[in-house]
Amino acid sequence: MLDKEISGKREVARKEREDRLIKLKEALSIALSVGLRKPPIITGSASELSARMDGDLAYMRGSEAIRAEINNMAMRQSDDPYIANLRQLEERMAFYRDLKINEDAFRVYQRDGVLAVPDQPIKPRKVLIMLGGLVLGAGLGVFVALIRFFVRGKKARFA
Repeated sequence: MLDKEISGKREVARKEREDRLIKLKEALSIALSVGLRKPPIITGSASELSARMDGDLAYMRGSEAIRAEINNMAMRQSDDPYIANLRQLEERMAFYRDLKINEDAFRVYQRDGVLAVPDQPIKPRKVLIMLGGLVLGAGLGVFVALIRFFVRGKKARFA
């Protein structure tokens, strides 16, 4: 599972690099056709300029910078440093590969006979339950009667 996720992320990064190379080559051809070797000096904050010089306006970076980035991307042997969370996935993968399980700690279930299915359904013993209820009810009734007798007897003695 993890190895498929890692290989999938690597494949996506490779395709994204190929797409980026195509865009940069198009930007290079535009920059060469307009004769823009170096980026023009434009006033504004650096974050605004870098956001504007990407995408359709990538040619504004100049042909030298674009050519350098194309060469750098073409020479790149691995996209791993540019893949988010790849190192965490590789660490988890290494953990599971190195995990050693003590097989003696586990026993496999083995059925040693045929399962006995009863012929008749098990029913509660109604007579036994009724007799038990009768005995407990009678005992509780006698107990309550004795308590009432002694409580009333005390009141009569102290009155």
